[in-house]
Amino acid sequence: LVWDRIDAQGRQRVMWLVAILRVSECLDRVCCASSGSVRVTWSTDVLNLEIGGVPLSRYELDQLAGRVAALEAITARRVSFTSSAQRLGAA
Repeated sequence: LVWDRIDAQGRQRVMWLVAILRVSECLDRVCCASSGSVRVTWSTDVLNLEIGGVPLSRYELDQLAGRVAALEAITARRVSFTSSAQRLGAA
């Protein structure tokens, strides 16, 4: 198996990626009805998720907020959400 040939640091990176993908799957379930895309940018301190498509409802935003703690714990970054529809409307 490939897993057996990966060193401890490599395994840690794989598990980190798997955890992010699992949380992202939950985010996608919340946003799939409204969003056209989710764009991610990050720095050493912040992970920003920009939700495309129509503005999210209060219920959808509340659902996303419930997943922030898990995503922050996995990535060791503060998570922020923006809406491209609201951002473009403000321009």
